[in-house]
Amino acid sequence: MKKRIHDALLGTVGLAGVAFFALSGAGCESPTMQCAVGHGAFTVVYNKVISGDPSCYNGPHQAFGSACSQYEVPDDAPFCTGLSRVEHVGFSTYLGVKNRKETDVKYTNADGEEVTYKSVSAESAEYNTRTIAAKSSTLGALFQAVGLDSSLGQPYALGAYSSNPDANNICYAGDGSALAIAELNVPDPDPANAIHYRQEWNDVRFYVTEGVPGTQTVGKMKFENVLDSCTVEYEFTGLYPAVFCGIEVRGHKDATGTYVEGHEDNDGDPATPADNDTNDDDDPATPVDNDTDDDGDPMTPVDNDDADPSKPDVDADYIPVIRYEPDNLACDPKADPAAGRVFGSGINPDFKTYCHPEYVHCVLNDGTGLIK
Repeated sequence: MKKRIHDALLGTVGLAGVAFFALSGAGCESPTMQCAVGHGAFTVVYNKVISGDPSCYNGPHQAFGSACSQYEVPDDAPFCTGLSRVEHVGFSTYLGVKNRKETDVKYTNADGEEVTYKSVSAESAEYNTRTIAAKSSTLGALFQAVGLDSSLGQPYALGAYSSNPDANNICYAGDGSALAIAELNVPDPDPANAIHYRQEWNDVRFYVTEGVPGTQTVGKMKFENVLDSCTVEYEFTGLYPAVFCGIEVRGHKDATGTYVEGHEDNDGDPATPADNDTNDDDDPATPVDNDTDDDGDPMTPVDNDDADPSKPDVDADYIPVIRYEPDNLACDPKADPAAGRVFGSGINPDFKTYCHPEYVHCVLNDGTGLIK
């Protein structure tokens, strides 16, 4: 009986896990560790430019990968330079299959447009044949923005993946060569709005043991903006899972356009703290976050004041975040409910990590990476 395997990449946690338990029941000897990878987002840091101009990728990354906008800050905020070098990248592996078949399936999206995707069916899995895919948040978000229309290309790079680690506990994506290029070509009647991106992942390696099942990676990423005729290639390091570790420091822009921490001091009394300055209820004794905004009720928080409490208010003078203070405790794998951390970071407790002040993500301490 044929089992359907949809476009979503099949993870080794499912079928490979079944294989593991099946083998383990055959005897007392542990089976050979097979190549795995952390399923979910990695924090990938583009830490070295090999060639090209980094601005080639910064623009698309900010527009779709949301280097800053995903954290609700303006693109010109001072810390966006650091975040432009960090991206969430998903790696997934899936098993080979016998008698694989593809079928085009069409559906109508919310905009009334007909979209085509491929449905895949197969008879059974091949446990010693593996494939890996890499998808950046940049191409992934663009693909979602165009309605998951596979006729425009695919946002993930695809290639072979090692079945077992080598003598140095390394598994290789692409068997030492580049994965198939991820490419999206989005035409538009206005050429200025057309988009054509290519992304290539090369020399991607994962450290894989029973204790570290593919949660550290290194490699190279090359990006090409075809219409702008520019390319950039980076070396990268990656850590799973991706953990954001910034504490928000909020503020506003003053009359000169300079970022200033805290709420605007608008009661004319420098002796009163900014968080007690009057906003629009004319009472400096009430904190700003309880001042009336436009619903006439000083007891409701500002970010829920308006006719629709489900939507935050828009305050042109108030910047949600002007910087992030690094929080190393966010990288701690151990939970501390008393400190408000109900869950740990999920990072391997054997890894030495810290919250990078520019990247605002948990990264490995220098020199502690397992892949040489």
